[in-house]
Amino acid sequence: QKEMTEEANSQHNDIFLHTNEQSNSEDLLNFVLPSSSLKCIGCDDLFPSDLVKNPPLQGDSAYEFHCSQCSPTSKINFVRYIKNWTEVVHITLYNLTIGTGKKFFRLKEDICSFIDSNWQTLCPDKKRTNTWNNTIGSALSLHPKIFISGVEELSQQGYWGLKVIQDPQLSRERCKAISRDSKGKKRKPEDTTYSTSGDGGSKKKPRKPAGTEKKAKNGKSKKFKKEKVTKQILPTIIHPSRIYYTPLPKYTTLCFAKENSATMMEFSDDKLTVRNKKGYRMARASHGASIGNWYYEVKINNNQNYPDAHIRLGWSTEKGYTQAPVGFDCFSYSYRDLDGSKFFMSSGLPYASPFGPGDVIGCLIKLTNTTALAPKLNQPNWISKESDVDSQGYPAVLSESSISFFKNGVPQGIAFSEILQGMYYPAVSLYMGASVTANFGPEFENMPADEEGWRPCSELVSPQSPPQPDSPEHLPDDDPLETLSSK
Repeated sequence: QKEMTEEANSQHNDIFLHTNEQSNSEDLLNFVLPSSSLKCIGCDDLFPSDLVKNPPLQGDSAYEFHCSQCSPTSKINFVRYIKNWTEVVHITLYNLTIGTGKKFFRLKEDICSFIDSNWQTLCPDKKRTNTWNNTIGSALSLHPKIFISGVEELSQQGYWGLKVIQDPQLSRERCKAISRDSKGKKRKPEDTTYSTSGDGGSKKKPRKPAGTEKKAKNGKSKKFKKEKVTKQILPTIIHPSRIYYTPLPKYTTLCFAKENSATMMEFSDDKLTVRNKKGYRMARASHGASIGNWYYEVKINNNQNYPDAHIRLGWSTEKGYTQAPVGFDCFSYSYRDLDGSKFFMSSGLPYASPFGPGDVIGCLIKLTNTTALAPKLNQPNWISKESDVDSQGYPAVLSESSISFFKNGVPQGIAFSEILQGMYYPAVSLYMGASVTANFGPEFENMPADEEGWRPCSELVSPQSPPQPDSPEHLPDDDPLETLSSK
């Protein structure tokens, strides 16, 4: 979304130098550019904007959104914070600009009309007074570092545009500070300055605090009406609302995909070595499988500088929660280093011997096309729930399916059987500095003993994929972590 916006801005900047056309106010009344996605403040995942009523427009970041997994109520939670008039006008001009390809707009016919038609989205906390149009004009004239008058370029009064065409980049913390809490009490903002990135903006007088008394005509005092924060508590939305990963054409060889992993993971240039310096996070491969027998290896790197490092390896569908270890929910299965236990739905059971630095762990999955019903999963309500269910509400499982692991070529036995149906990606989860290097084939250090019909995960990538012009070079074998980065 950011790249698309930057590209659009670049194109518009070239056009705007010579744009002098008048706007069609009737078209602008129906024109709206809602944000294409809502970003969860907890897990950084993106969700469709139509989950909430009156979704924020492009450039409006004065909100907090929690998905059902990150919300303490297990329901998605959307809170819209108060914006001052300058911010409202900035968002308005930004949307008009990137949406119409024009630079200047008439004050009443275009700008005020747009605000009026999108009032509940831009400023639901404000009241339509008889003079609110004049307030818009004041906001434009008092901030020359943000807005530019048409007099300077068009020699016409009544036209306004943005001096710099860029995302408003509102300060969520500042908007939150001037918003009221659940009791309606106003919190005093630490800084009432409104500015855009790169310039200091202009200072404005702080608003009068709620409760300030004002003399009426009859001599009695009256209080200003309290502003309210727009807050929506919606029903629990399960995973179909989430924007899931699908394999991208740029990955012409199997590797870890940043788009399919937690944002805090650090990858080497060839995307085969990965590290995480914080709490458990998951990294998944670029391609997955829904049928067949597939195998890959993971080498445990030397983590001596990170004494608290731990690892869980295995398989996960695209629905597995990336801000947690593999095996956290019902969409992933794992083998843990510490005690050799296996994990599914955050439940650990004894399985095999522990593993550590220098060990090579093989991961084999067998996926069939025969489905059956599984017993109801009694998982806690804070764990993600299966969305692909049959008519009776039970998750579909694959008959005769299984997941097995190998330690330095020695079979550890079947860890899981009758696994849930889905597209499974090779997955690793790392804790407090742990690092691993994956080998997706076709050559392996240890072949899975006594197993037939398996294929290396490298074959999950279609050979017909077009070549990538800037494919990354592999790291040297002697120091795979030398250029580890989060790019």
